[in-house]
Amino acid sequence: MNFQFVSYIDEVLPEIILLGLLNDAHGYKRGADLSFKLREASSQSCEHSAPIVSDLARFSRDEIQQTIEALATAGALEPVREALTPFILLCPAHPLAGLGPAEMGRDVAMGHLKGCVGRLYDRYSTPACAAMANLYYVQACAGRLHIAQGMRVPDLDAIITRPDSDDALHASASVRMYAQSLVGRMREEQATDWPDTFWNNCYQFSECDLTAEEAGE
Repeated sequence: MNFQFVSYIDEVLPEIILLGLLNDAHGYKRGADLSFKLREASSQSCEHSAPIVSDLARFSRDEIQQTIEALATAGALEPVREALTPFILLCPAHPLAGLGPAEMGRDVAMGHLKGCVGRLYDRYSTPACAAMANLYYVQACAGRLHIAQGMRVPDLDAIITRPDSDDALHASASVRMYAQSLVGRMREEQATDWPDTFWNNCYQFSECDLTAEEAGE
């Protein structure tokens, strides 16, 4: 896989936005736990699922309903619904729109979504790396990520607790590379129009005018 053809902003960010919303709504620790529960719930329908939007978009209506029911059984439905309400209200093409929105005004939802996009826009930022760390963590727990013998194991906690440390820099680089490789591999396996749909929604509803120069892209 040639990673240079996978754009973080154009392709990776729209896939991890739901993980960023979980972190924004519930904090990093609870966000990681809910990311894990979302992955577990979706694995009831597809063992090899990942908590990124385009992977969930492959699910049938019945499989999405099974995922919602599994979230309810795990006691995670309401906190996930609360976090993803901006998506549900503003991006109806989102595969988890069947959750139904929590009570939230459109302007408030727009503010939450725009704020989350802004925090994730710089792929080197703590919020962006934390969202990708959630993806790395849940995939590792599911046995879908393997670290070769002798390779340094990323200290994911350091991204939050010691963001300027060597451990954090190594972990951040590891989760960025993994997210990029997963999205790239998924693109090769199945075409998706989700990134374009997501950015079209952002431009249409929130007048998102961030630039690559502002984020150091």
